[in-house]
Amino acid sequence: MGLTYHFEFTASADTTPEQLESFLKNIEPEAARLGFRRTMVLRADFDNPERRAFARRITTGYRIENEGLKNVKLKPDSAWEFDQQGGMCRLIPESAVILITVDEQGRETIFGFMRYPEAVQDAHGKVLLATPLGRRPVWDGFKVARDRGSPSAQPNSSVCHYA
Repeated sequence: MGLTYHFEFTASADTTPEQLESFLKNIEPEAARLGFRRTMVLRADFDNPERRAFARRITTGYRIENEGLKNVKLKPDSAWEFDQQGGMCRLIPESAVILITVDEQGRETIFGFMRYPEAVQDAHGKVLLATPLGRRPVWDGFKVARDRGSPSAQPNSSVCHYA
């Protein structure tokens, strides 16, 4: 038996990456006190294929559904899982500030802030639509709580999206 829940909260639009990094570094001692063996705060730009592959490991991207995305070609390397017929894509983050924790069993949990493009562009750079995130940081994630004895227990991750 398990429980899944979704949550979201926001920060002010003028929060800088440096402030986000400071916030996460201040959480590190608490994570250690709670029993996490290792912690690390990481800032990353996802500006090449290798780094975007890393981003794919830590987030599914920011999901956008819009009629304006139907039957168009998107800017290369801007989205995953693009459905031209349905008008849905998952935007690839441009950068991130994340806290990685590892528990006593070696399971990773990632908390962090992702920066996404302010607009979705077509293959020629024309703006198709503004992202609904605006400039505000949004902590948006889900948790799956399972019985401790469950062999299918997986680490949880939460990522804050900011545009």
